[in-house]
Amino acid sequence: MSATDNPFVAPVRKESILLPYTEEVIEAAQLELPTGWRIEALPEDTTIENSLGRCSVTFTAFDNYLKVQRTFALRHAYLNPRSYYSLQQLYQWRQDIASSIVMLVPTE
Repeated sequence: MSATDNPFVAPVRKESILLPYTEEVIEAAQLELPTGWRIEALPEDTTIENSLGRCSVTFTAFDNYLKVQRTFALRHAYLNPRSYYSLQQLYQWRQDIASSIVMLVPTE
C-alpha cells in the first residue's frame, strides 16, 4: 500500500490551497499467512470523516488469508485558509490508520 505522509504540517496557512484534483483512493491487499502462523487479533475497522473527506480501513480474516482495504477520499480541490485545520486532520487520520497493527502468533 502507498506511503501516507502528511504534507500539511505547517501550523498555520494564510493562502488558499489549490490541489490538482479531488481524489478517492481505494487500496486493497490480500495476504496469505505463512505456514505455522495464525491471526491473534485484528484492529477495529475504522471510518473517520469531516467536511473535506473520509478515511477508512477494514480488516477481514478468512481461512489462511488477511484482507486489508484502505480508502481515502478528498472531496474538494480548492480550499480556503479556514479549511486548513480540517485538511491537516484528514491527512493525519490517513497517516494514523496506516499504522494499524495485526497481531500474529505461531500455531502449535
